[in-house]
Amino acid sequence: MDTICIIDGGPPTLHGRRSPTAFGPATLSGGSTTPSPFGALPTPMFEASGCRCHETARAGRQRIIDLAATTATVTDTARTALAASRGIDWEGNAALLFRDRLTSIRAALDAHDGDAAATVRIV
Repeated sequence: MDTICIIDGGPPTLHGRRSPTAFGPATLSGGSTTPSPFGALPTPMFEASGCRCHETARAGRQRIIDLAATTATVTDTARTALAASRGIDWEGNAALLFRDRLTSIRAALDAHDGDAAATVRIV
């Protein structure tokens, strides 16, 4: 089965049992070309000059893992700031609203960390 890959918005690239020139001219042993309904010989799916799909996928996977690690560092720093803010000596309605907002921010940080971890598990 053939696969078509589109990388970085570039042109579609055909990979699989047929070469991208499968219906173009075939090169004969004498070096001449002639239109052939049989096309060129099949090429390996991942020849040296062929598909960049695996490298692009590997680089993307590594980028996601790196960003998830960075996310954990940033959210830990935010949690430290939230903990320090919670200890402010302050009373009244504004203080209650402030503390409620801290709680909602902490919940959002937990959800974000969970989403980042789930994404790393998927890739």
